[in-house]
Amino acid sequence: MVTDTFRLLHSGDWHVTQGDRIDGQRDVLQALVRSGVEHEVDAFVVPGDLSGTTVPHEMTRRERDVLCDVIQTAANYAPFFIVRGNHDDPADILLFRRLAARHSITVLTHAERRIIGGRRDNLAHLHSLPYVTKRMLLASAGSPYGVEAQNIHAQALVEQLLLSWRDIETSPVPGATPLPRIMLAHGNVGGSATAGGEKLIGREIDLMATLLDQLQMDYIALAHIHLAQDAGLFGRFPGSPYPVDFGETDPKGWLIVDVRRGMLPEVARVPSPAKPLVTIGARWGLVDDRWVWTWDKRPANLEGHEVRVRLEVPDDAIATCDFEAAEQLVRDAGAIAVKVDHKPIVTTRLRAGAILQARTTAEKLKATFDAWGNIPEDAQLRALARLEELETGEARALGEPDGTS
Repeated sequence: MVTDTFRLLHSGDWHVTQGDRIDGQRDVLQALVRSGVEHEVDAFVVPGDLSGTTVPHEMTRRERDVLCDVIQTAANYAPFFIVRGNHDDPADILLFRRLAARHSITVLTHAERRIIGGRRDNLAHLHSLPYVTKRMLLASAGSPYGVEAQNIHAQALVEQLLLSWRDIETSPVPGATPLPRIMLAHGNVGGSATAGGEKLIGREIDLMATLLDQLQMDYIALAHIHLAQDAGLFGRFPGSPYPVDFGETDPKGWLIVDVRRGMLPEVARVPSPAKPLVTIGARWGLVDDRWVWTWDKRPANLEGHEVRVRLEVPDDAIATCDFEAAEQLVRDAGAIAVKVDHKPIVTTRLRAGAILQARTTAEKLKATFDAWGNIPEDAQLRALARLEELETGEARALGEPDGTS
């Protein structure tokens, strides 16, 4: 049945990566496909960064197998659209077009526009903007001199392209009802936030939200930023479907979007079943004359989680530290992978305040002995006595009072 509503499942930034987390990533992506079926979407759209974390990333066989299985399953239900991201190797993602499925698998590696069909034979006008760099733009359009001039020129070229799409007729035939206009883009929108709260602008070519709102699109499906957020009235970042690194503590998921011509999109968020990446801290210290780990939160119920353990150890106690016991405690709690970060605490620096506050040389020497902590008492007394002799001799040579009668 043909309808004027085009329903999308919008996701992005999958970063399927070889290693301990790949099975969990596969399970989440399979849940994503099931979600698309349950919501009866007309198409799946993924604007880039399907695998890896290097730029660009060459897929491993295992990564490719996971992605092929997920994409093929999705395309057996509805058309699947991919736009190249900055982590995607074009040669890798173009292979997905060769998968046999009931519906089409479209991979877009260049800026273009086309009419597309959905699962219910409904139509939409699709505009694609793969990740662009200043080098790519300036190589094709000529480069002015000076870094600042090049940045301005590259930004202007992208804006010129996007504005050229604004007034294009969106009906398949003259006089027919205009089709919904959907844009898929991989890139930063100036002022977007990361999971850590950092605002991004000026580091790459920015798609400004004020510009996106002028393009007469009915929905702009974005990827590149892993934190879910709006980008103007029509643009959305769905965020990654699972955490890609330990700094991503935000809720994960994907979007179901109803797109109609001339109306604001109706967007519903589906929460991801992904397990969060967990960070646990511990300190090595003396408790009742025994060296033990003191945990911020005792490791428990970590079944299926990937865990980062941050261990703080005094530098003068490293030899007594049982790192393996700390890691094993986390593994015994069910973690599928454990990353240990060791942070030494420089104890002499922590005690240096007493040295700075000392007024006399003798007080400074005593504070230094305390900071070292391993100087025998008889050696300290000899050193202090020698210091007194030197100071008395120096005072007499200068004709100063030495404190004796």
